[in-house]
Amino acid sequence: MGSSAFAVPTLLKLIADPQFEVLEVYTKPPKPKGRGLLTSITPVHSKALEYGLSIKTPFSLKGEKLTPCDVIVVVSYGLIIPDQLLSHPKLAPLNIHPSLLPRWRGPSPIQYTLLEGDKEAGVSIIRITSELDAGAVYEQKAIPLDGTETYSDLHDRLANLGASMLHGVLKTLDAIKPVPQAEGNATYSKKLPNSVSIDFSEGIELFLRKLRVFGAVSIELFGKHVKVIEACRTADSPNTKVGVIKNSKKIFLQFKDGCATVKIVKPENKKEMSTEDFLNGVQNKCAT
Repeated sequence: MGSSAFAVPTLLKLIADPQFEVLEVYTKPPKPKGRGLLTSITPVHSKALEYGLSIKTPFSLKGEKLTPCDVIVVVSYGLIIPDQLLSHPKLAPLNIHPSLLPRWRGPSPIQYTLLEGDKEAGVSIIRITSELDAGAVYEQKAIPLDGTETYSDLHDRLANLGASMLHGVLKTLDAIKPVPQAEGNATYSKKLPNSVSIDFSEGIELFLRKLRVFGAVSIELFGKHVKVIEACRTADSPNTKVGVIKNSKKIFLQFKDGCATVKIVKPENKKEMSTEDFLNGVQNKCAT
């Protein structure tokens, strides 16, 4: 059971091992795309079609009857698993969660790991229970972070790590005694928006983290929304007044605790460009 690109490496790992048989693939149903009659299927759906697997796309699992199986594997699925299905497999219902549980339960663990400046990330293979991400842990692995990782990079690393870990757990499932999570240490992530705007009341470090997580942070420039795509910390601040500072060649973002130089921007309805090209374009318009 999976939907997003995060689940694809796990599906491929299971398909590649003749010791395992993928009986059915459950994924979220297709949804409309654009103005026409086209529909968009999930990455898992697309990959399952390539391999001719049996695919089911219910809007809800309530009342769903599963094929007899040894294990249910759930990875970034997006639907609630009813309690009656959790007791269906002979061995266990397993989930790959991209955090070092009990830290960052919930829907956005990778993003919160980066936004909070955690020194390490990781993957937990857990037993699915009725309580969110609270099941006993079969295996957990951590990887160090150096503070430069983007969401995209870390997402892919953890997806591949989780696939390998699950593969190993399945091979030795009978011999593993899962360890209960320490409830007192649990922290929770929340669903995040797709985009964010700059907040100068926050420090420069959180701004740079948001840039790595969301891929862009919106600012107001010349009365228009402009997305900052790339920026770096600088000591060349022209003054200490908090806000957007610009001259003929550079754009600075002055925070209360530091300054960033904007390198790449994306104006509304235009492609990404260097800050210098953007400012040249604005000046040329003003000159005409």
